Amino acid sequence: MYLDSILQQMDFGGKLWNWIKWCLSSNRVSILVNEPPTNEFPIKRGVRQRDPLSPFLFIIAIEGHSVSLKEACNCHIFQGISLPHDGPYLSHLMYVDDVTFVGECLRINLLKSKVFGIRVDSLDISRLASILHCERVEFPLTYLGLRIGENMKLAKHWKSIVDKFNSKLSMWKAPKKIIEILEGIRRKFLWGGVDNKRKIHWVSWDLVTKPKHKGCLGVGSLSSLNIALLAKWWWHLKVESSSL
Repeated sequence: MYLDSILQQMDFGGKLWNWIKWCLSSNRVSILVNEPPTNEFPIKRGVRQRDPLSPFLFIIAIEGHSVSLKEACNCHIFQGISLPHDGPYLSHLMYVDDVTFVGECLRINLLKSKVFGIRVDSLDISRLASILHCERVEFPLTYLGLRIGENMKLAKHWKSIVDKFNSKLSMWKAPKKIIEILEGIRRKFLWGGVDNKRKIHWVSWDLVTKPKHKGCLGVGSLSSLNIALLAKWWWHLKVESSSL
């Protein structure tokens, strides 16, 4: 099995893989036929739609693909591109569930392509879009749910993210003011508050976010998470000079 092979090559323990196999093999689903559902039956492979395990399995699967593509470049089977000024060598880019191949002699799907420019005259962008027969896009734009081309230091440009967080209780990194808003949503959620109605907070939020080994709930602080992510990026930039 592909996932089994990848996990073994990445030196994951057998206990973890047994857990994953159990999750994959124990799923049961039913199908709606003219409204009433059929009897449940096992699907034996894959996960249900929106299963929280799905993105982790995707990362594991795509890691094998990434290693294979790098090996193909080393064997000159696939030719990527080298960025100028001692930039990194690119063969592919991955973000969330998007995979972009970067290389020579690749055919571009213009129906899925869009043209936008940075410090380029709008007439030049329109002319190029007309030549390529693809859509012209202007900043700011939304890519995979994130706004690009806006000043994200301004709180008003984070409204859509705050709204998503409020509805799904997701985690995002953000400026201090935004983090305070998101932490407020988490506190209200924990103590059962609804809309503008507040309920009593029986425990200090500092105790809620502290680790379990200190006798607390270990929910974690968004501010600490934000600092940790920034530190991780800084470390990659420091020790991996060829990294994007």
